[in-house]
Amino acid sequence: MGRSALRRTGRILTGFGALIVLCAVLVGAPVALLALAGNPLPDHVPALAEVGATLTTRDDGQLFLRALAVVGWFGWATFTLSVLVELGAQAL
Repeated sequence: MGRSALRRTGRILTGFGALIVLCAVLVGAPVALLALAGNPLPDHVPALAEVGATLTTRDDGQLFLRALAVVGWFGWATFTLSVLVELGAQAL
């Protein structure tokens, strides 16, 4: 096997490895977020008074953790959107 064939095999294996890591991040991140932080969407639309009460009462850390979960979901959604846009650009 020549040097060119070895280089091509290395590139193919690197590409498959990158694809596996990308799929693991795209699928694994929401699974981990669901397991650790739960669904970011509330089960009902909170009333203005409920929002005000949540923001003005003493916090036990839950509000901060929920905010971190929302940031995590937003980051995953942004990353996924950018991957989909790049896939579309590569298909053209």
